[in-house]
Amino acid sequence: MLADTYAKTSLYMGSDAFDGHSRDFAMVNPPLQRSPNRSGKYFVAHLDACFPTSPELWQLAQLDWDLRACFDGADVTALDAATVAADSETTWLTRDRVLHPNLVLREITMNVVPIWRAIDADVEVPEAAPLSSPLNLAVWRKGLQAHFKTVNANEAAFLQALAEGSSIANVASSLEGGPQLADPAALGAWLRERWDDRFLLAA
Repeated sequence: MLADTYAKTSLYMGSDAFDGHSRDFAMVNPPLQRSPNRSGKYFVAHLDACFPTSPELWQLAQLDWDLRACFDGADVTALDAATVAADSETTWLTRDRVLHPNLVLREITMNVVPIWRAIDADVEVPEAAPLSSPLNLAVWRKGLQAHFKTVNANEAAFLQALAEGSSIANVASSLEGGPQLADPAALGAWLRERWDDRFLLAA
């Protein structure tokens, strides 16, 4: 079951090595829930402990896990342009907890995105390498498809504030004039993109 959840990680490690670590993990982490995949979330920490000098392994596994967890997440209606247009009082701007609950934001320090994409496309996988500076990776579901992409530090700061429960209006007010929102006029364009991505919660 772990090989299904961590498909790219399994291919990256090789099936023999992955199966061996899966067995070791299962011995000390027996599934206690109906779906054994749910206990599998701790496999990321297992790989981190086993390969402390290979952070790309656990970061790749984390991406695998987040994509599966996002796909299996609750069906919650996302905010879209039609909903915004129908809200004449723009209450969605002042509502707390507007970030979609299926969205996850992680920091990565290794080139796991090109590694994951190369494995997915069945092309030559690049060598593991540290990034010149950490990036933030957003993982979310749009319709029935899980997605991921890197976001810059400014967007990550905005999303993190929303994840902590603040409203869009409050976050924009607190960040206005700072590096995270140096151009307030850009906020509207950013929000339209987030409607299209389905990052925000309808109600």
